[in-house]
Amino acid sequence: MNKGKITLIALGVIVVVLIVVFFMLVPTKTEAPTNDAVNTATTTEQIREIVLNEDGVPSIEGGVVEIIDETEVSSAQPSLDRPITIPDTFPQEAAQLMATKIADAIAAVEQDPTLYGNWLTLGNLRGQIQDHEGAEEVYVYLTETSPDNAVGYTNLGNTYHYHLPDYPKAEANYLAAIERSPGNENAYSELHTLYKNVYKTDTTAAVDILLRGLEQKPQSINFRLQLAKYYEDTGDVENQLRYLEEALDEANRTNNTTLAESLTAEIEALK
Repeated sequence: MNKGKITLIALGVIVVVLIVVFFMLVPTKTEAPTNDAVNTATTTEQIREIVLNEDGVPSIEGGVVEIIDETEVSSAQPSLDRPITIPDTFPQEAAQLMATKIADAIAAVEQDPTLYGNWLTLGNLRGQIQDHEGAEEVYVYLTETSPDNAVGYTNLGNTYHYHLPDYPKAEANYLAAIERSPGNENAYSELHTLYKNVYKTDTTAAVDILLRGLEQKPQSINFRLQLAKYYEDTGDVENQLRYLEEALDEANRTNNTTLAESLTAEIEALK
């Protein structure tokens, strides 16, 4: 082989090597990242950059962020298999009657678990046999599934007031009942009793809640009698007489002669 051919072969090899090296060094076109990858990176960056603007609204780079709570709130249905335990203090006949009533209430719920009244009956019966934890479960369920109905809140307030003492919870549920039904005298009265006897007793809350009730039910005799009793217990005869006389006026206006006679005698004894 002569020198000319060798030189040509060598040059060819060098050219090939140079071409290979060129393509190795030049970046090749890559696939665009998937939407998932883009979204993940963007989400991570947004979470890092969230701040509160002057109005307290979360924002990113001057824009407002819509915060979506994706947490699912589920209301667990109370178990219908809860044992029916009648206290020993119940006479045998009464115990059998209550057991039958509760069994019937459970059957009614099973037949139509969407009816508020079916659950309410079951909860009330549970309370009557002193199964207050069982009643609590039902009332909590009712407040979660029918949040606009005041009855569940009032009953739950009574449960925490009298049977499973938790006075802040009792107060919160009575107030929730009043918010949903401003004319609900029972909730005002029970909350007054709570404040007067066991909770916030060193404040004016007991009087304030009755006055709030009177604003909603200005013709209420019950509120006036409770106010008169409160002032009697505190030794304030002047205000005691004031609310007794107002109650008497309402009794006369509604032709409640029996109550009017009783109030008249009480008023005269104080004068």
